[in-house]
Parts: sequence; C-alpha cells; structure tokens
Amino acid sequence: MRRFPLSGNVGLGMGTVQSVDRALLLLSEIGREPGGLVDLSTRVRLATSTTGRLLATLEHAGAVVRGDDGSYHIGPLVHGMVSATDSTASLEVIAHPHLVDLSEELDEAACFSIVSGDDTITVDQSTPRNRSRPRTGPAHASRCTPDRRASS
Repeated sequence: MRRFPLSGNVGLGMGTVQSVDRALLLLSEIGREPGGLVDLSTRVRLATSTTGRLLATLEHAGAVVRGDDGSYHIGPLVHGMVSATDSTASLEVIAHPHLVDLSEELDEAACFSIVSGDDTITVDQSTPRNRSRPRTGPAHASRCTPDRRASS
C-alpha cells in the first residue's frame, strides 16, 4: 500500500487508526486524480466494499463529492481547509460548476488553467458525460498547450 506523510505523532509512540489512514490515502489519491469506485479501490489496493464505505463516509462529511459520471472529486470540506493557504483552491471551487456546465453545453472538454512563468498549469478539467475524464497534471510549457494565448 502506498504511504502518505503522517503527522509527527507517529514517532512519539502513538499508533495510527487504520480507517483514518485509509480515508487519508483515498483523499490523497482523489486529489492526485479523481476516479470511480472500482478505479480508486484498485489504485489504493483496498477491497471495493471497504473503499465504498470510506467514500460514502467522506461524501457524507463533504470531504469528497461524486460527479454525475460516478467519479469522486475533492469536496467543499477539503477545499475550505485548503483555500486559506492556496489561493487557486477557491478559484477551482468557483470555476468547477461552470466548467461542468460549459462542457455539457458544448459537448466538449473544458479546462481551467493558470499561467506560471512560461508554463501553463491545468488546475481543473471537465468532460461531457460518457467520455473519460482528462487528467490534470504537471506544468507544461505555455507554447505547448491550447492556453498559450494567455501567456504570450
């Protein structure tokens, strides 16, 4: 199982709670790349039933949201925690529903990108239902992306 950074309490002789570890692992994986139940359970190497229960709990708390296509995304609870330290997080929360609407209306993919120096960083993307979701990812040179007109 892939590990994620744990708090300093682990080194103080305190154990961890397995369900909390697993929920954090799921959140970390969803933050890296949203996905459906089976996809996420495969990626984090947990049983589908365990993953489903954890996702239901996280969804109930607002830590994740399930899209119309069944994929899980980081939810408003986590975005709210992050937005105080990351100004792009609140923009992503604001932009996401508009990206979804635009994508559905035009039956095309839509993305929210920001320019950082000579790079363009895709913060969020949406595709119409019944299409695979594009991946957000690392920075790319602006001249190599459809958003290049924004930088030069």
